[in-house]
Amino acid sequence: MASNVKRRFGSFGRNLSKTLRKYGFRIFTDLLIAIGAVLMIVSLFFAGGNPGRTHVVMLVGLFFVLAASVVGLIFDALILSSKINKRSPRYRSALVNTFVMGAIFAVSLFGIIFTFASVL
Repeated sequence: MASNVKRRFGSFGRNLSKTLRKYGFRIFTDLLIAIGAVLMIVSLFFAGGNPGRTHVVMLVGLFFVLAASVVGLIFDALILSSKINKRSPRYRSALVNTFVMGAIFAVSLFGIIFTFASVL
């Protein structure tokens, strides 16, 4: 009985560590983007009240999205610069994700600059 439970949780731990090694950065970037999106939605609720609070919450959300896009770009650049076959699905996925994260980076950087300009 005890060995069965140990074996079951042991395989869960091994599978979890493999998953985190394989998808760790992707999960991290998705989580940061989700946090940034929630913060930007929350800032919309403050729009009627204090505009200073709205801008601060919006900037924090945009900085979360900017950080996530930078981490995603670094992760994809590491995959693209490795000696991986150019026809592999992982390479093509990294290539597409580079363009997507680049677009997210540009939009969030524009949002940060626009928010700073509207505050001043």
